[in-house]
Amino acid sequence: MKTSIQINKLKVLAIHGVLEVEKTFKQPFEINLDLEVDFSEAALKDDLNLSVDYSFVSDKVTKLVQSNSFNLIETLAMKIVDDLLTIPRISSVSIELKKLRPLMNSDVDSVQVIIVKSNSL
Repeated sequence: MKTSIQINKLKVLAIHGVLEVEKTFKQPFEINLDLEVDFSEAALKDDLNLSVDYSFVSDKVTKLVQSNSFNLIETLAMKIVDDLLTIPRISSVSIELKKLRPLMNSDVDSVQVIIVKSNSL
C-alpha cells in the first residue's frame, strides 16, 4: 500500500528571480507537495509521532522560501525537496512550485517547475 500526505496551494511571498526588480520586491509563490509517507501504523495507533506533521512541513517550507533568495525557481524547488527528504518517514517528495504573475513581457498567470525525487536506500 502506498500512502502520502499532500499539502496543496501553500502560498508564500518571497524574493526570487533573475531580474533586478525581482530582487527588490516580494512575489507570490504557490507550492503543492506530495509526500510519500508510510503512515499505516500512525493511523492504526492514532499517533502523530508515527507520521509526518504537515503543519511542521508547511512551516519548514515557508521559512526556507522566505529566508533564501535564488535566481531560479528550479534551484528553490530542489532545495525544498532535498530539505524535506531529510525528515524521517518521508521516502519521496513531489513538488509543483509556481511563481504567480511572473514579471514577463507575455501575459502569463504563472510559471511552474515540477520535481519528483526519492530517498536512495
